Amino acid sequence: MFKSASSGLSFQHLALALLLTGTFWMLVQSFTYLDWGKGGSKAMLLALVAVVSIMILLDYRYSRSVQRMNVTRVPIAWVVTSLAILFILYEVISTSARALKIEAVVICLIIVAPLAAALIGVPTEAVARRLRAYMIGFLIVSLLGRLASFVFYLKSPYLIDIAQTTLDAVHAILKGRNPYVLPIDWHPDYPDSHGYKYLPTMIATYLPLGSLFGATGMRLTNLILDGAVAFLVGVLARRHSGWVCGMLAASLYLMLPMLPGDIYFNAVTDLAPTVFLLAAMALYQARPGVAGVMIGFSVAAKLLPGLLMVVCCFPASGRLRYVGGILLGLIPAIVFFLLAPSDFMQNIVWFVATRPIDTTSWLFGAPSYVIMTVRLGFVLFIGAVAFAVVWRPPDFFERCSLYVLCSVAALLVGPTTHNNYMLWWIPFFCILLSWPLSKIMGLPESPPPDVRAQGWSRT
Repeated sequence: MFKSASSGLSFQHLALALLLTGTFWMLVQSFTYLDWGKGGSKAMLLALVAVVSIMILLDYRYSRSVQRMNVTRVPIAWVVTSLAILFILYEVISTSARALKIEAVVICLIIVAPLAAALIGVPTEAVARRLRAYMIGFLIVSLLGRLASFVFYLKSPYLIDIAQTTLDAVHAILKGRNPYVLPIDWHPDYPDSHGYKYLPTMIATYLPLGSLFGATGMRLTNLILDGAVAFLVGVLARRHSGWVCGMLAASLYLMLPMLPGDIYFNAVTDLAPTVFLLAAMALYQARPGVAGVMIGFSVAAKLLPGLLMVVCCFPASGRLRYVGGILLGLIPAIVFFLLAPSDFMQNIVWFVATRPIDTTSWLFGAPSYVIMTVRLGFVLFIGAVAFAVVWRPPDFFERCSLYVLCSVAALLVGPTTHNNYMLWWIPFFCILLSWPLSKIMGLPESPPPDVRAQGWSRT
């Protein structure tokens, strides 16, 4: 009743794909209602992201091994999925947000829709023939929804402190002043670190439109960056698994309703370093020097997540060009460091190193030895990733998995876990999730261009 012999698609598979997509939607959306005072719940959600990423990576590696093992059919994968659903349902039930409960009900109805279609006798072949058209429609609807959010928030006078201080830094640069010396971001809790807290490439990214249109210019810049992220996510997934999978990955990113609030209402600036990292991932094989420049630009915009990609994107060849490119991309930061070394270090390095843990982190209130142990574990993990990448270079998909894991680990050990930091890993996770979804729905797969005799995928 569920299986289509000709297409390989069944209503059961379609319901499973919708279940995974809906779980991802609710997982990301839950962060909206888990801000201050919910560090433990945030840590659990991030841990689920890490576990799912590992399962997808194992599925990917084993599907290309001699064993041809499909982890998505192994009971442990269903256990992980069930645990994720149960935890998200617990958060939905325990929260007072009515909108989240309504979203959960709607998603459940969408998930059971294919099963209802099978029961009333809708032919599977009719759905399979139009599956690509449905994917295009999904992408268009997701894109229109994102554009509608931009228009809705465009004229809002509010800017979060991240955006406001960046705009103040833009005006300071135009007046010939050093934003790391001026009291742009003074706060009584850290009076010695009163300058701009991000790096000069961030200022350069928002300067053209921010200087012309103020808060509206910040949001216009984010619209451009948001479109670039969606485009690069689609291109990277298409290059690895085919154009339909690329559309699916871009749609997964664009469909998330949590992101427009941060990107367009708050006008957070985390898309700027993330765009550079996606570009680096697209270039690390053919042009390792240019990939290094992109990572250097990312670090010269914000220390994290760019420093994590230095490890994850380390190429199999052209390593000197890669390192040289990173140094070239860091030139803007080096210039401002030389102009005012003490102020630069105080605002960029010492502020981050001494920042107190707030209630968005699960480490809030934890004993100092627990914090030190967790952070030592993070250092060892990053060292292990660096060793593995250098010793046996992974392919593109494996690098995306490693980057998501490194980003999640950095958030778990950091002093804060603010919602705008989710922009570090969500685009790359969309690339990962599009692969098992395309397999479940029987979408055509293109052989990865970077599967060679070397690397972790060696058979």
